[in-house]
Amino acid sequence: MVIRTSPTGRLSLTLRAKYVLLVCAAVVLSIIAVSVPYFFWVERLTLAKATDALNSEAELVAAQVKGHIEQLRNDVLTVSRMPPLKEIVRSTRNGGAEPPDGVTEAQWREQVEIIFSSIVAARPDYAQMRYIGLADDGLELVRVDQSEDGSIRVTGEADLQPKASQPYFRDSLTLAPGEVYFSDITLNVDFGQTEADNPMLRAVTPVADSAGQTEGLLVINAHFGRVVREILQRIPPSRELYIVTEAGDYVRRSASGRVDDLVLAGAGNGLPPHLSRSIAADGDGVHGASTHVYDDGVVSTVRFAPEVARSVGIVVVLSQPRALLLKEVSEARRSAILLALGLIPVMALVAFLISRWLTAPLLRLATALRRGTPGNEAVNLPTDRPDEIGEVARALETLIDRRRRIEATQAATLARLQSILDNTVDAMVTVDTAGIIRSFNNGASKVFGYSPGEIIGRGIDTLMVDPAASGPGVRDDSGDNPGDNPGDNPGDDRRGGTRLLRGPDRKGVLRELREQDARTKDGRIIPVEFTVSAVQTDDGDILSCIIREISERKRLEAEISAHAEALERSNTELEEFAYIASHDLKEPLRAISNHTQFLAEDHGDKLDEDGHRRIARLKELCARADRLISQLLHFSRLGRDALKFEQVDLRALAEEIRADLAETLAANNAEVRIAPDLPTVRGDRSRLTSLIYNLVVNGLKYNDQEAPLVEIGVRQDGAEPAGRVALFVRDNGIGIAPEFHDTVFKIFKRLNSEKAYGPGTGVGLSFARRIVERHGGHLSFESTPGAGTTFFFDLQGSTP
Repeated sequence: MVIRTSPTGRLSLTLRAKYVLLVCAAVVLSIIAVSVPYFFWVERLTLAKATDALNSEAELVAAQVKGHIEQLRNDVLTVSRMPPLKEIVRSTRNGGAEPPDGVTEAQWREQVEIIFSSIVAARPDYAQMRYIGLADDGLELVRVDQSEDGSIRVTGEADLQPKASQPYFRDSLTLAPGEVYFSDITLNVDFGQTEADNPMLRAVTPVADSAGQTEGLLVINAHFGRVVREILQRIPPSRELYIVTEAGDYVRRSASGRVDDLVLAGAGNGLPPHLSRSIAADGDGVHGASTHVYDDGVVSTVRFAPEVARSVGIVVVLSQPRALLLKEVSEARRSAILLALGLIPVMALVAFLISRWLTAPLLRLATALRRGTPGNEAVNLPTDRPDEIGEVARALETLIDRRRRIEATQAATLARLQSILDNTVDAMVTVDTAGIIRSFNNGASKVFGYSPGEIIGRGIDTLMVDPAASGPGVRDDSGDNPGDNPGDNPGDDRRGGTRLLRGPDRKGVLRELREQDARTKDGRIIPVEFTVSAVQTDDGDILSCIIREISERKRLEAEISAHAEALERSNTELEEFAYIASHDLKEPLRAISNHTQFLAEDHGDKLDEDGHRRIARLKELCARADRLISQLLHFSRLGRDALKFEQVDLRALAEEIRADLAETLAANNAEVRIAPDLPTVRGDRSRLTSLIYNLVVNGLKYNDQEAPLVEIGVRQDGAEPAGRVALFVRDNGIGIAPEFHDTVFKIFKRLNSEKAYGPGTGVGLSFARRIVERHGGHLSFESTPGAGTTFFFDLQGSTP
């Protein structure tokens, strides 16, 4: 077969057909590659030879025409030098006689007539010979005519005519002795009548005396058309030939040999356009041969003119059609085409036989492969062949062995994967694009209660509850009636397909975790979380679902939520209690302080020194208790009061704090150093002021250096979360011992005595931590005893 159908359904050529086509195409291209340049070369060579032949023939014709014209020139010059012509004029001046021998004018005239008659008789193409005097208005002195039948007639004196009005007479008066004038070819005018069909070429030369003075004009009228016809008739006919004057007069000889009459310019029968273009292309002043090649033919021209004072230019034109010139080439081309057309079937047959011989082993190899299978050891391949077929067979055998090993490896891998799949705790289900369950592992059986044989082939909505469904679609039944649940019947049109496995927009496959209710075999509704991914297989796309039951997690989440709500309520109640307690405790504490003051004022004289000391101590304790209660009240408000978020310029805020502490800084030789790149953040300005103030004061207070230093800057290690700004407050104080790192943020927890570092309540760092947490950040620190402490915290960055 030449054309076969591929496994994809597309038509394709067999290897044999491709080989035959390739050989035929190579043959055709080779013939074209060889013959086209060859025939172009032959055509150019033939054209060159043809143009050379045309030029030679044109030059031959031109030489004969030129010879006739030169003969006319020589005749007129020879006759003009004969004595009788000169003696006629001289005898006329002497009264009709020529001394000393007394020859009369009539005798001289008779001698001239004899000379003219003999010459005209010898020249059939001469129509007239005349001797014209200068006197009497150019009167003809002697005239001899030759008729068409060859008879010669001498014109009597009574019939002689004046010719001074003729152009050739006027133009010849300026000639010097020995010069010849050739007139244009015109119709002869005799006795005032124009002779039709009698065009003449006139050769004129002056007749001078011994002193060189012109005494008359010798004129010979030649039948130009007859001259040309005689020349053309002597040349064998082979191609079209024209003899053309520069005035446009021409004689044509056809390729058949017929010679036409002379056609004068303006007669309404001009030259063919391509001949006119060729003559015009040569130029008036260019003599010699030239060739012009056109699409329809080749033209050869030869231009010449006699070397006389005034002459007519002659152009010989030979024209031959291009098809005639290239006839042999065309016939050879046709023969070559026929030969090529005959060669193509022969080469196609040869190529078919060769391709059959070449492809037969391949077909036997394919047959052997079809009879055997990759798992069958009986595949008989011709691996012992020494040629390329053997190489292919050996390569196929290697591929078959490799495939067997790969299939064995794949089978083992699939077995392991199936074992893993069957023993996976999570439920794993695969679904086709129609929503039909195609696989169901042991984990899924444990979750849903179905065996693989019970569920495979049913719709996925047998297991998954549609969140959009309501009413009977979500129920708790025994599931004994398969028809009660959508998807129990594989042919049920109500099954959800892959709709239940897609994202919220019902378009893309769900790849993130999603929670949804599922239905077990016994009808229970259980919460599950699942994810879906699309897998491409040879049988089409499938959806792989990993499903996990989360009933226990949901129960724990509910418990955690309940505990969180209880803790939230407890914290709220505790904050309210702290607020109420701190507010209510101030009243009795204020009373104790007042009564102590009254006691000291009213009964101070009755108290001894120890009594006064105890009263002072009591007042001091009341003041401290008042501060503690105030701090407790403030701490409770930090958790209850709403924050007023705004854009806060931390550099400006730090500058304000440093200005407020100016006296303290001066008194303690201390410095607060503010980084110039402190940013603008979003937060509660008053709380952020309290945060930085407490950290700065802490660094100055717990500092034993001679020049205490506190730095406020931006952390540049990139550890801050996206959209937040990491800051630090660093001091060179006493530091915090490692054993106190876990208690430093506890409220009312003081690490140092009041005697060493002054009074305090131990709530500053607790306040700072609560403020940072209310702003969504985290407060931490690094400290080395004796070297100082650095507090780190992060705040929300400024919004655009």
